[in-house]
Amino acid sequence: SNVRIYGLTIRDTGGDGVYLGDAGRGYSDNVTIKDINFDNNYRQGISVISVENLLIENCVLKNTSGTGPAAGIDLEPDGLKARLINVVIRNCIAENNQGPGFIASPAKLSSASKDISVLFQNCYVRSGRSHGFQVSGVRDDGPKGLIEFRNCHAENVQWIGARILDKSSASAEVRFVNCTFKDV
Repeated sequence: SNVRIYGLTIRDTGGDGVYLGDAGRGYSDNVTIKDINFDNNYRQGISVISVENLLIENCVLKNTSGTGPAAGIDLEPDGLKARLINVVIRNCIAENNQGPGFIASPAKLSSASKDISVLFQNCYVRSGRSHGFQVSGVRDDGPKGLIEFRNCHAENVQWIGARILDKSSASAEVRFVNCTFKDV
């Protein structure tokens, strides 16, 4: 709880640049990651497993490769009690990553899990070797809530600008507001 990570360069790691797990109590709480340059991390720039009150701001996540999904940021709870509550990812750039720039995949949450609330705001994906933004695993029995992309942009990615799969209308809403996609 109450973690602040500011102004670093995190590069050439053998795994994730930052991994936010359950902290032995089910979730991490009140975490800020700001003004960080993530470069050449092996699996992800940042993996978010279970968190409440997270701000990731003004970060660059580039050249992520190795073990999939090899994303800039991957929000991927690993059990029913995990949570993605009040997650804000703002003014971040994902560049030249092997996998998607930004992923939200609550597949292991259920309707019994707490509602999710995730906002990607003013985020950019450029020169990616996969998809720009990806949402997957929001199934029929999945959590309620909202995953929103606001003023986000994908440019020069090799695959799909916004990839949504395994998305049920019965579960959390996915919303794109004022987003652009160029050369995808």
